[in-house]
Amino acid sequence: MARFPSYTEVSSGLLVPATDIVRVAEQVSLLPAVQNGFAVLIGSAAWGSVSVRSDIDLIAFKCPQTSNLEADVQAIRAQYSSSVNSNIEPPLIDVIWIGAESGQVVERDNIVSRSTPISEHRVVTEIFERTCSRLLDHLLALADVKGGVWRNFAQKYMTDANTDSSIRRDVLREYTDGVAVKWRQVNWLSTLPANIGSKHLGILGSLENFAYHACRLILSDHGIYPKPDRRPEIRAAVKNLPDDLSSSLSDVFGPAFLIGEECEMLIKQFEGNESGKCSEEDYYSAIISQARSTKIDEIELFVWKYVGIGQGR
Repeated sequence: MARFPSYTEVSSGLLVPATDIVRVAEQVSLLPAVQNGFAVLIGSAAWGSVSVRSDIDLIAFKCPQTSNLEADVQAIRAQYSSSVNSNIEPPLIDVIWIGAESGQVVERDNIVSRSTPISEHRVVTEIFERTCSRLLDHLLALADVKGGVWRNFAQKYMTDANTDSSIRRDVLREYTDGVAVKWRQVNWLSTLPANIGSKHLGILGSLENFAYHACRLILSDHGIYPKPDRRPEIRAAVKNLPDDLSSSLSDVFGPAFLIGEECEMLIKQFEGNESGKCSEEDYYSAIISQARSTKIDEIELFVWKYVGIGQGR
């Protein structure tokens, strides 16, 4: 997930360099759970296309072999913090669980006639259908292009995944509803640059990432999912949708794409000389301006119409 850094992080040199994010991702890839095939990197860290705004994402299967995964991830972050300026926030590492093992006591027939059934303990595997549906095509793209651990993980856990388009559309609708609720927590029209805080920046990041994930689900629905599926490929593939759908999708999600692009341009200003650096007010004003152009009602109505629920709510 791409994040929106604060002005303090950008202007004070507190952003984690992309090279450091790559290094931390490599450390994550060496964890026992990953090495043994129970977890795998995804997203920009897997594609090797990280930026200073990148988090590190991995999907994992909850079982005894991954019981220490989250603690191991936090240990890597703590190690990074101890090696750099203590004011620099270490790269975020998000573990997404796509399934779990659980022990259940089940009964089976006793082969001895009229005897009491025998109780025995069995390990039951459950795949989280909605999480899997949202990430399936992304993982398969990695598996097809990069092979190796991604192909092994996909074959191990995704072979029997439900690929029904109705599930995918339900996921899209639920995802949209959640993002819309979060977006409406802020009145962007009255928000001033001085009032921008971590909550606002988190909501902006959620919207930008939602726009790309929603496009992924729709592209999958139409059988034109790109491989690789990095952000440039996703936006290019949208143009291959039927004309009316492509145009509508670009219109409703365009402002969300531009929010991220605006943030990237603002960050780059601080890579040059002093004269090119904007003020805190200008930094947040530019981001707010893009946020105000986002029409969350139109996004919601578009998705509800697309999934076949008339004009929405």
